[in-house]
Amino acid sequence: MTSAKRPLWRFCRLAPRKPSQGSRDAIIPDEESCGSAIAVGDAWQRKGVGHRLMSALLHTARERRLKMMEGEVLAANHRILALPERLSFTAAADATDPSIRRIAKRLA
Repeated sequence: MTSAKRPLWRFCRLAPRKPSQGSRDAIIPDEESCGSAIAVGDAWQRKGVGHRLMSALLHTARERRLKMMEGEVLAANHRILALPERLSFTAAADATDPSIRRIAKRLA
């Protein structure tokens, strides 16, 4: 299949065990990096669920031989900013929106 016929985005979904848990990554068209997002319901926060979801996304990205994972976090959300820090992501202010922190982790 030629690159012109490939879909721009391919999604990998990790099936959540409970409706309040979920994660997603999207492979960016360069096919070397991916974006990531997680959502954890209020009742499951601060129980390690977010860490497990992000770890599973990182594992999937490495299996696919991707080189970079990126994401965005609200700068005011200090609790969630600690998670990517524990997983060795770098965080930087968004150049156009000070309310956003961009996170990134080199995988390869």
